[in-house]
Amino acid sequence: SLNNGSRLIPIVFAFTVNLGVAPLLFLQVLYGHFFYTSSILMAWFWITLIPILIAAYYSVYILTNSSRFYLNKPILILVSLLILWVAFLFCNNMTAMISPENFTNYFHNQRGTFLNLKERMLCPRYLHFIVASLAITYLFVACCAHFKKEELKGNFLRKFSNLTLVQLLIGLWLLFSLKSEVLVRLFSNFDFIIIFLIGSLCGVVSLIEARRNNLKGSILFTIPAILSMVIVRHYVRSSYLAPYFKLDHLNREPQPFNLFLFLAVFLIGFLVVAWLIKIGFSRARAR
Repeated sequence: SLNNGSRLIPIVFAFTVNLGVAPLLFLQVLYGHFFYTSSILMAWFWITLIPILIAAYYSVYILTNSSRFYLNKPILILVSLLILWVAFLFCNNMTAMISPENFTNYFHNQRGTFLNLKERMLCPRYLHFIVASLAITYLFVACCAHFKKEELKGNFLRKFSNLTLVQLLIGLWLLFSLKSEVLVRLFSNFDFIIIFLIGSLCGVVSLIEARRNNLKGSILFTIPAILSMVIVRHYVRSSYLAPYFKLDHLNREPQPFNLFLFLAVFLIGFLVVAWLIKIGFSRARAR
């Protein structure tokens, strides 16, 4: 129910925000000169991310602790709209970042209110992430239903399957919205073709397995599909920036101690979080 499910939203929200910090930091290290420029172009929109996330985070706590159930749905809708807006701003920044030829817009708009709305791939890219997020959410809920031995697992898997089908269609739209020269670079790269085919095939098979009500099969093929598409997105970003920059241009100074320190802290943090989740679920069962 909405009331019971709302208790998990603050936890999921916190995990989502924290899991997004590390990729953003790596992006700033590798592509900082592009990312900071595109952020300056949309400065007023970009700087509102923090208050919007705080408002959304505070709202989910109101949703969790409110005894006025008639406010639950309006608050949930408000939180959803705020998060969708945050996703749009990120998508806008990521598409503007890989189009340095548009940086000259600063001389026409120095108010920091530029949005990359004329970019052809902005809409399909945005929908690509939103629909994928919904699909993975239903797969996660299907897992929860499976462990709780609830009959709703099949219903959630069907929704995952339907959204995955929509996701594949949007993915084709996104692919053909890329610039022609970028497509030529991509499909001239044998590694890209193999990874793209693996990701697409795994996505189709996960859809079929979900139709067959096979949860394990859906998960088994969804994971490599996601990993493949992450690599595909890297190839797309590199192809867009190829005329201006390549990662090989960066000076590299290996620092193994810092790497091992990072991995050690990450492992400790992971174990602590796993322990906290275990305690949380055990207390939930006790109630």
